[in-house]
Amino acid sequence: MRGWLLKLADGRAPDEPLFTGRQGRLSDSQVQLDIRRLLERVGVSGVRKSPHTLRHTFSTLAYLAGCDWDAVELLLRQKERKRNVTNRYIHLSPEQRLKLMREKLERYSPLRIVYDSAPQLGKKPDYT
Repeated sequence: MRGWLLKLADGRAPDEPLFTGRQGRLSDSQVQLDIRRLLERVGVSGVRKSPHTLRHTFSTLAYLAGCDWDAVELLLRQKERKRNVTNRYIHLSPEQRLKLMREKLERYSPLRIVYDSAPQLGKKPDYT
């Protein structure tokens, strides 16, 4: 897929459409219809099937992969660079939030100075 997309994009100006139809640039409604059909074909259910849903999915996956808020904002090309706007795009389950919080707490724990490494949450430290 990557090779096909790179070949498709090769030589195109930034303002030229990547995906075109018989009459040139695809209309917004055609893109929405195509995405809805593709998502139905692969079995996506329980969410609205739209380009905007893919934007939310991308931003959540980018954040979970380690991108910080600023990087996600840049990748989304947010016109309004505010944390509360980007926050609307990143959807984490309570379990994902807890996991990230634990990782950050362990990584940035002031106890790292004392123990030379962060103690594991939920384990009692060995003071001997």
